[in-house]
Parts: sequence; C-alpha cells; structure tokens
Amino acid sequence: KDSDEFLIIATTRPETMLGDTAVAVNPKDDRYKHLVGKTVILPILGRELPVIADQYVDMETGTGALKVTPSHDLNDYEIGKRHNLETINIFHENGTLNKNAGKKYVSLDRFDCRAALVKDLQSQQLLLKVVDHMHAVGHHDRCDQIIEPYISPQWYVNVKPLAERALEASKSGQITFIPDRETKRFHQWMEDILPWSISRQRWWGHRIPIWYCDDCHGITCTVETPDQCSNCGSENLKQDEDVLDTWFSSGLWPFSTMGWPEET
Repeated sequence: KDSDEFLIIATTRPETMLGDTAVAVNPKDDRYKHLVGKTVILPILGRELPVIADQYVDMETGTGALKVTPSHDLNDYEIGKRHNLETINIFHENGTLNKNAGKKYVSLDRFDCRAALVKDLQSQQLLLKVVDHMHAVGHHDRCDQIIEPYISPQWYVNVKPLAERALEASKSGQITFIPDRETKRFHQWMEDILPWSISRQRWWGHRIPIWYCDDCHGITCTVETPDQCSNCGSENLKQDEDVLDTWFSSGLWPFSTMGWPEET
C-alpha cells in the first residue's frame, strides 16, 4: 500500500485468495522483515491485508510469503486465531462462490472460479507463472470429490477433563498398554487433546438435544423433548437439525446389550 513494492505469493488454490485476510511471513525471514506490520492490497478485490509474522510459515516453501485464508484452511485458521484475523467464507455449502467473493464470481463453481480468476490475473499482468506442483489433495472416500475446508458453526464437547483423568490413570499404572510403545502415543494424544466436534450434518443419527426458540431466540438443552422454551416459556421451538457423532450411537451398544436401564 502506498508503495511500488509487491509480494509474490504461490498457491495451489487461487480462488481462495478471495477470502484472504492477511499475508504471513516467518519472523526470521530477512527478505520480509521490513514489511511486517505494513499493509498490502489484495488483487481483484482491492482488500487491505496486514503483513504478519508467524513461526508456522516455512521460508523454503513457495516464496516464503503465505496467503492466509482462515475460513478455508485449517492451518490458516490457527494462524487467524493467533493474530485475531477476520474470517471470510467465500463458499456456499454446494461449492459455489457466495457474495463475499465479489460480484463477478458469485454463483460460479469453485473450479470455474479458479479458471476465471487466473484469466483475470493474467489480463491484469498480475500472474507471474503457472507451474505443475505435486501435493496431497483430500478426497471424499465414497464420492471421490475434492474436500473443501469450510468454516461453519458446530457443537463441541470439552474433553480435556476426561483426558486428564485418563492420562493420570496411565501414569499411575492403573491401566497399561500392550505393546508398551503405545503408551507414549496415548500420552501425546491425551496431552494434545482438542475439543471434540460432536455435531454432524447427516440424514440419520441421534438428533442433537438442542431446541431453538423462535420468539426469544434462546436455546433449550434437555434429554426429553421440551414443551416450552426454558427462557421465555414460548412453545415455538425448533430442534437442531444436526445429529450426534456416530460414537454416541455405537457407545449405546454395551448398554443396550447388557440390560440398561435396569441394574445389571
């Protein structure tokens, strides 16, 4: 911004630049130290992006300057949390572009948008080169569609207190692992445990026991189907359409086969 300098960015998903909210560089990278704290202008949309320093950036990958798209990349999301970056979702759930992508690209399929965006960058002489690059791309195991990281509201359970109890049981010798090498892996898993996302967008399963009030917009959580809102008493309730993780279903198996709810 307000300069003739520019940053060269390498990416395998050019369409996601429409959701960029920062450019990150490694704090030890002498090439970019003078740019940290300054602002760059995102091509096409003209959005102002801060240049931030983050240890995650690999100085040897690409140009060493990383476009940060918190809404559509897990690592970028973590960078975004550390630097309090805005999250801009550019996709609809069906993989087409939404209004955040800019008027020209709205409703385009993600891959059609990619082609159109590359063409526009070329026409504005902003595209340096296109090269083949070998990398891992996640595919769905059933339909083989390319998986698109996508930020959305979900329900989580804080499992850290349970993990701490399990870790202590292992360290105290109450439980042992065979073979013993699995002990170290278990400890790492428990020590690095993250909140568990328990909501799923599927057509079958146990419904999330959450009801939303159409009148006060309050939330009611109860095992039994409620007759009224726990906040305002309204009967205009709608249950969350998500279902629980399948572990909740499979976890019922030992109970249902061993006499629950009777004392057995």
